[in-house]
Amino acid sequence: MRKAFLSIILPCLFFISCSKERQEVPVVPESLKTIMETSDCGCDGYINLYTWKNQSVYVLAYKGPACDWFPLYFDQNGEEIEMENGYSYTDFLQESKLIKNIWSCK
Repeated sequence: MRKAFLSIILPCLFFISCSKERQEVPVVPESLKTIMETSDCGCDGYINLYTWKNQSVYVLAYKGPACDWFPLYFDQNGEEIEMENGYSYTDFLQESKLIKNIWSCK
């Protein structure tokens, strides 16, 4: 009887303890979907989602070494956010937390 009990309980505990937490999948705003769909990928663009000052912020940035670029910031609705003069991308990265990469040019 004890073996039968353990053979039923142990697998149940295993599956319960190993289940992944459900993470909310962010809904990508239409304006960002348009950027993703129309990009020519010349400068290896990518969009990351961050939390910054208690809000969700999408950042469009590039990896291409020969490309002259500056980041574009968008709120959760896909509206562009203007940063203060003198506020750098480095400042943003230090003050924010990366949630996930939403898109990368391939």
